[in-house]
Amino acid sequence: MDKILVTVRVPRLEESFDFLIPIHKKIGNVLLALEKIVYDQSKEYFVREEAHHLYDIETGIILEPQKIVKEVGLRNGSVIILV
Repeated sequence: MDKILVTVRVPRLEESFDFLIPIHKKIGNVLLALEKIVYDQSKEYFVREEAHHLYDIETGIILEPQKIVKEVGLRNGSVIILV
């Protein structure tokens, strides 16, 4: 399987989004794509120009931008936080 389904919580918007993300992409590239989609979906209430990070909700650890999705332990059903 080349993609996994994750839930992305965005505390600033008090919303969650489900996304299929490729397991062979770098977290940094996934973050950029998620920022754009969340910005578009939120009617521009989400500010893309700020520095954002992705966190694993189970561990509270930041997902390092240079690592690949499958390296950080994300799997189908994982929940991450976009802050």
